[in-house]
Amino acid sequence: MMMRLNKISIACLLAAVVLLAGCKDDDVPALEYQQQGHIKGTLVGIASDKKTAINQSFEYTQYAPGYYPEGSAYSYYRVESGGAVDIRIMRQNLSTGSYLSINFSLSSETDTSPDGINYSFQYITTNDPVIHFSMESGINNDVTVTGFSFDRSSGHVKGNFTLSGADNSTGNNAIITGDIDVVVKEVIQ
Repeated sequence: MMMRLNKISIACLLAAVVLLAGCKDDDVPALEYQQQGHIKGTLVGIASDKKTAINQSFEYTQYAPGYYPEGSAYSYYRVESGGAVDIRIMRQNLSTGSYLSINFSLSSETDTSPDGINYSFQYITTNDPVIHFSMESGINNDVTVTGFSFDRSSGHVKGNFTLSGADNSTGNNAIITGDIDVVVKEVIQ
């Protein structure tokens, strides 16, 4: 009986090893990449009703792959063949649908001045009053990133940002300031 139990245990162990060996790296990052770090800051502007003043703090610490905006994948960085680095950072408040997504490029992994910065910001509250505000990259908006650093070995990205302008959901001047402190996963091409 003991010999048969050992053979069954060995067979189960071998089956588990074969199953695990057949697994490959998933395109969707592990949970720790979906929760490591934050984008937090302050929004000062006018709500979508064009009269309610907004002076609110926000902190986004998670993201759901494919949730917002329009099926975007996840936060990542990719090193191009010439050494340039493309970085995409997404953090959200999953309960309200609020998010901040920033894409930019670095000329190398030691570059501290991001180029080609694109952003998409959506702020929503569901309490009274309901507030909705959105702002994206545009020729009438300014974006500044300072105190920037990127560590390729860990995927750690840090920096401060300011987004300002009237090219937003209300057409009124607004300013979004904050900081980024996140870990992103490398995508291998």
